[in-house]
Amino acid sequence: MSVSTFDAGIVTGIMEDAIEFCAKKTGLNGRDQTLEALRCGDCSVCEYLRYGLAEGVAEYLGSVDDTVKVVYTYEPSTRPAWTRPSLAGLTSRRASA
Repeated sequence: MSVSTFDAGIVTGIMEDAIEFCAKKTGLNGRDQTLEALRCGDCSVCEYLRYGLAEGVAEYLGSVDDTVKVVYTYEPSTRPAWTRPSLAGLTSRRASA
């Protein structure tokens, strides 16, 4: 597999989309309120942002590599360091075709 590079605009777009998704899911009024809630450590806002970022990364990976069919995320606390991975705690994200 070859290495591909991308510009910061892609990362910025993924981040902005995740912030927008997070604001909609939590009922916050836009970007500024969402960022303030993140700064204050609101766990639900952090979780929605993490989910939105995972969705964006999965879509990006699926768009640049047609062998990527699905992306899995997991909660770090469900898999102790250096152990064999299991399906516990995994969440799948369909990559875009």
